[in-house]
Amino acid sequence: RVAGMLIEEENKKEKMRLRASMTLIPGPDQVSFFVGREKVVKQVLHELKDTSKQVHLLCGHGGIGKSQLAVRLFDALIETGQYSHAFWLDCQTTEQLKIGYMRIAEKNIPGLHIVDKKDIKSAIQTIRERIETESCLLVFDDVSDSRAVAKFLPRTQGHVILTSRNSKTTDWSLEVKRWSINGFVDEDLVQLADKFNLSIQSPKDDTKKCMEHLKTEFSGYPVVLAQFFSYCREMDYEVAVCIEQLRRRRRSLDE
Repeated sequence: RVAGMLIEEENKKEKMRLRASMTLIPGPDQVSFFVGREKVVKQVLHELKDTSKQVHLLCGHGGIGKSQLAVRLFDALIETGQYSHAFWLDCQTTEQLKIGYMRIAEKNIPGLHIVDKKDIKSAIQTIRERIETESCLLVFDDVSDSRAVAKFLPRTQGHVILTSRNSKTTDWSLEVKRWSINGFVDEDLVQLADKFNLSIQSPKDDTKKCMEHLKTEFSGYPVVLAQFFSYCREMDYEVAVCIEQLRRRRRSLDE
């Protein structure tokens, strides 16, 4: 047990060392109940071992968990130690993206001290041309389409992760690897319930039917499911009992 704690402490120190050794604009914190998505995480991480320029697009409905998946990938990729720079950029509005991108010029990167922040167009080009000469990782979170970020993307090298609610192929003229992020599947539901110390069991229905009810009621949305499980735990209710209450309420409203 002591040996395990020492190893964990050393791992934490190594992660801190890696972060301190790079130019970093951190992303949001990972939610405590993040689970699932292992297949996508494993595949993206495997592809990004290749140092050639790559752009990956995580697309899906709002609230399906794209940003949290991007946080998971961002943190995991930083820990590989393969990047000199790692930047998380909020793209909800064009203004937010510009402000975030201009923050890169404030970092201690040789060659960026000459950036004229009054000339935004020229500054963006200078920053892009500088960071793409080294190994860089950029996450553009909540992008509308390729036109919104095209001028910010590295041209020659670097790894880019985009998240977007827009899954229209015609709106993505960039050469991107697309990943469709869908609702939780059965194994994800089990892991999420376990995070809240709950079990998906039903005295009347089998477990599979209980899971189907969960996916039907909440469309597999992680955040909504987490709120539901949190409510069950707070009220000390069994998951199956809560589901049955929801179904009865739904039927009464439909009648």
